[in-house]
Amino acid sequence: MIKEKAFFWPRLFYESLAPSERRLTSEKSVLKLQQANSHLWQALNIYDDFLDGAGTAPKLPEANRHFRKFLEIYYRLNLPSNFYCLFNKVMDDLDSANREESRGLIIKNNGIRSLKNLSRKSLALGLGPLAILSGGGEKMSGRRAEAVLNFFRYALAAKQLSDDARDWREDLKAGKITVANNFFGKKLSAGRASLIKKPDEETKLNLLFASKSAPILIDRIDKLSKLSRKEIKKSGLANTALLADAILLPLETGVGESRFFLSLLQSSA
Repeated sequence: MIKEKAFFWPRLFYESLAPSERRLTSEKSVLKLQQANSHLWQALNIYDDFLDGAGTAPKLPEANRHFRKFLEIYYRLNLPSNFYCLFNKVMDDLDSANREESRGLIIKNNGIRSLKNLSRKSLALGLGPLAILSGGGEKMSGRRAEAVLNFFRYALAAKQLSDDARDWREDLKAGKITVANNFFGKKLSAGRASLIKKPDEETKLNLLFASKSAPILIDRIDKLSKLSRKEIKKSGLANTALLADAILLPLETGVGESRFFLSLLQSSA
């Protein structure tokens, strides 16, 4: 069975630790954290379908089952209370992000600090490494834990922005305004929005996106990725590239390819 990429993140973090630190965490615990990420990934994707208006009722019990499994694994770890304070805050942020999306709210300020909030829906997928640190005696208020958490905040925000940039057209047609297509949401009136389904209008929008929105989105994804790498270097891992490359390299490759495409588009204009 093909595993979700997030399934491997706790393992990659564990393998990034120095051997002396790895001895503080059992292989069984690492596997449990991997399973927790798999359950959470499944739940979040099903819940996201509901938020997008594409969810089906029979899927809801499945999502709830996966989410309960995720919670059960973490609660049975019996980690220090400071970890569960952080855990609950991340869960609260997830709930808030989902409520805002269901009300059609998006980030008003597109600066890097606010864009970091794009990670709220998926930041729980980064809790595995923090659980490993907590089990090894690290305080969640310490600089190391903060660096790991910020790594995931920036990395997952970059991933979300990349996903939104890829789906901007489909989201706009469905009436879903995201950071990636917000430019068009401001430009199009309610009546004119229906025109995006016409081929000639869609061609114009594609060109407008490529010339106006894409350069800004590429720059923001690039900055978020660089900030993420900067944070992981503060974590004191023996190998800072192992986990970072797994998450960020596909995004960074996409940034390079997109910039090359835009340069070709501009030279042919």
